Amino acid sequence: MVVTVRATSDGVGTEDGVAASTDALITIYLVNVDEIPSFDMPLADREKLLAEATPVGDEVLQLTATDPDNEHDTILGSPTVDQDIIYALDVGGTNELPNSGVGFFEVSEAG
Repeated sequence: MVVTVRATSDGVGTEDGVAASTDALITIYLVNVDEIPSFDMPLADREKLLAEATPVGDEVLQLTATDPDNEHDTILGSPTVDQDIIYALDVGGTNELPNSGVGFFEVSEAG
């Protein structure tokens, strides 16, 4: 979008008291930023039944997420910076989830 910006003096202090102005064209680019990441696995596939004797440390489920913002190659000819996705279990506080599994599960960076 191209916008014209005008700066105008009030004319006070000039010999003729006439206001003077100048114009400048500016270009505004609107880019889509900070979209919500989403998990790549359907909700139905995120449920797993475990045997009571499942060994500690066994991988139960592996989730990955994608961020739509990372799909943009360039903005105005400049490369974009990919946003990191941070995984965490809710550990309490104002956003505490009733079934967070804290104390029973951990988030691992290993594949």
